[in-house]
Amino acid sequence: MRWRATVSVALPAAWMVMFQNPSGWTNCWRPLRPATLNKLHKALPSGREIVAEAFVLDRRVILDRLGGDQDILAMMLDMYLQDVDNNCAALDAAMAASDAKTLQREAHTIKGLLSTFSDDAGAAMAFAIEQKAKFGNTVVLTDDVAALRARLLEVAGVLQAESGVAG
Repeated sequence: MRWRATVSVALPAAWMVMFQNPSGWTNCWRPLRPATLNKLHKALPSGREIVAEAFVLDRRVILDRLGGDQDILAMMLDMYLQDVDNNCAALDAAMAASDAKTLQREAHTIKGLLSTFSDDAGAAMAFAIEQKAKFGNTVVLTDDVAALRARLLEVAGVLQAESGVAG
């Protein structure tokens, strides 16, 4: 069996290499040099690279997660639709202030929201922003944040149609 290694960035100043050998996975934390941090930052996908198709609500999957409870689904749809403008405003404010820490937190929150509705592509966009924001440079995230913002509004449009709420 061949050895295989994957790298995951978990902290701005550290990385983990996971080696797969015949007996399983071995983890190894190592400090990163600034040049390596820059390369990893550039290697993380942008929002435009992640999202390839339109969001489609899979009601069955979500209801399965909720134990078939239609009332909870209706409440979740309503909460998303009420909060989407605030989520977009929070992203905009973090970008305007060049506040990477707030941007990271907002992206994390949005990742959870989109995951709730099984939007794997949107959650991946938010995750990429969350990881990139750890590096502190929000300027390079302008396009990614714009793409995530558009995704939030796209999901809102689909959820409005699903819930029958007028936009």
